[in-house]
Amino acid sequence: MDNTHRFIEKDDKGLKNTVGIYAIVNKVNNHLYIGQSKDILERKKGHFSKLKKNRHENTYLQNAFNFHGSNNFSFVVIEFTKMADLNDREQFWICKLAPEYNIALNIYGPLLLENKKQEPVKEIRIDKTFIRPEWHQLVYGKGKEY
Repeated sequence: MDNTHRFIEKDDKGLKNTVGIYAIVNKVNNHLYIGQSKDILERKKGHFSKLKKNRHENTYLQNAFNFHGSNNFSFVVIEFTKMADLNDREQFWICKLAPEYNIALNIYGPLLLENKKQEPVKEIRIDKTFIRPEWHQLVYGKGKEY
């Protein structure tokens, strides 16, 4: 990660029953997954348990984890917040950081984001000349051909 983002790192025992926003960071390419939890420690355990068993529901994150290995992923708390602010703060960080592994970049749905007055989600437009690198399919799966 670059130095423009301030990430709060804490040991695991200090995370029990804490509410906030977190990131799972791929240390090889700095790709991110952003999430929220009312118990950050339990959420961390849940994510990594599923990833290690190859049963995570997010196929982008799972494929990257399988490809790069568990030692290349870290869990970082971005922000502690109030329970009532979880959705707004998660959406703020998704818009700000444009995480590569999040499947949904708008947690409110297509129409409700406008009412939240958040920064727009970054879009990647791929034209007809886009050629996937060979490693892309290994990390992200087959997906749609361009």
